[in-house]
Amino acid sequence: MLAERRSKFGQYDTSLTQRSGIFGMQTKGDIRRSNEILMDIAATDDEIFIELKKLFDYRTNQLNYRRFQQKQSDSTLKELEKSRNAFMQTITRLQNKNESLQVQLINQKADHKKWQGVLIAIIVLMLASILLLLLSRKKRKA
Repeated sequence: MLAERRSKFGQYDTSLTQRSGIFGMQTKGDIRRSNEILMDIAATDDEIFIELKKLFDYRTNQLNYRRFQQKQSDSTLKELEKSRNAFMQTITRLQNKNESLQVQLINQKADHKKWQGVLIAIIVLMLASILLLLLSRKKRKA
């Protein structure tokens, strides 16, 4: 298009120097030809501007799409980071809870052993008391 415009401009330049009238004057036909060439140049300029606008719009859309993709990947990355942090916090909280439950279980087992020892001692004392009572009754009867 630019080469076409240059060639038309060259034609316009030569048409301005053409003088086909009497005494080397320009005629209406010469002026009309020059104006037609000038109108062709203007039409070519319009086509060039339309194509430039299309290219500019295409480039702008590409840049906007890239920005959109970048924002989308950034937001996805932030969401994944938040999710990862939430999982890590949950894991840490559950580990701490597990440790406290294990300590509680150990304490309960120790308490259970103490109570078991106390109950065994009470049962042994009760049996010993019963046995002593039975022996003392036998001695009284005998």
